[in-house]
Amino acid sequence: PSAAAVRTRADHTNNVEQVFVGQADGLEPGIWTVIVTKYSVPSGELQPFSLVASGLQQAPLPPLYVAPSGGEANSGRSPSDALPSIQQALDYASDGDEIRLAQGTWAGYGFRLTATPVHPYVSVSLSGGWTPDFSTSVDDPALTTINASRQGSIFILHATQATLRLSLSRLTLTNGLAGPDLGQGGAIRATADDGTVELTLTQNRFVSNEGEDGGAIHLTATYGSLFATLERNEITHNRASHEGGGIRMYANNVGRVIATLIDNTFANNVAGEFGGGVHAYSGSG
Repeated sequence: PSAAAVRTRADHTNNVEQVFVGQADGLEPGIWTVIVTKYSVPSGELQPFSLVASGLQQAPLPPLYVAPSGGEANSGRSPSDALPSIQQALDYASDGDEIRLAQGTWAGYGFRLTATPVHPYVSVSLSGGWTPDFSTSVDDPALTTINASRQGSIFILHATQATLRLSLSRLTLTNGLAGPDLGQGGAIRATADDGTVELTLTQNRFVSNEGEDGGAIHLTATYGSLFATLERNEITHNRASHEGGGIRMYANNVGRVIATLIDNTFANNVAGEFGGGVHAYSGSG
């Protein structure tokens, strides 16, 4: 920004130009503008060109903000330019993004995150408790609620030959109902086929969710690996008609589910067959 680029090579024969910008120890931080000027191109004609840069590092993106007053045409990258929905924030999110959700009750279900060979690495964090101006967050998950109104599972995660990471904190997930296709995980259904899922749940409330298996949370690994860390969550009044009223963990074939549970509260969860609070099953022994 403080100095112009220095041409180190000019070749008008085949339109290759090489320039050096910045100092030997790297670019000066700031917003850089590249101006391309045509040479010996007849007036009115267009000249295709490409631009290649080396030695650059992408600056971290600011968080994505979600607020009731947000607009669909917004970028989401500032509190004054917030997005209106969780799904739109997930759609906009880049790898490593943080999503900040304003306090209030949010309606919705079927929020999907998928990692595949085409998008091999997905990492997103979503936190609630943020004040309307996003100046601070309050450590009370009751202030930010996602209510599915028994229309479907709230979060659906799936990894195939890829890695998916999701972190949820300071949220209440309620009234999720797993659909009739699988019937697993009223609030969260996470599946690692032959990929990896890393799920971190911190200081959330899972209340009144229902499914055939895993009333609140269902964790499945068939040929992949699923790692889950749950700390200081409240898992209450969830129901499964079969197994795992609160949580069901299922590993099949060569898949593995590894869960770490720290200072969580389980109360009044019901299962029709096994595991009112937690049920774990390995189909491959």
